[in-house]
Amino acid sequence: MTFNDVSRQIYNLAVDGWVDDQKFKCYTDFSRWFRKVMSDHKKTHIFRIMLPDGMWYGEAYRLTRNTYDYYLPETRAEEEKIRDKVFMEEE
Repeated sequence: MTFNDVSRQIYNLAVDGWVDDQKFKCYTDFSRWFRKVMSDHKKTHIFRIMLPDGMWYGEAYRLTRNTYDYYLPETRAEEEKIRDKVFMEEE
């Protein structure tokens, strides 16, 4: 997927525009922020997103120079693996 595909899908999934503990009022604001975040990280960005059933961790990937993808877990057990990566990076 292109950067715009991934960023639009993540933004559309976020309840009231909440991603990484920030509320984005419009897609354009989110897209600018997300582009900067993805350029600051080598290949993966772990983010928090507000979904209808609560706050979840997800991952966005840069696969090649112009292709991106993302992963949102389906269970809390799968999410725990992503969350563990965050806390391993902080140590």
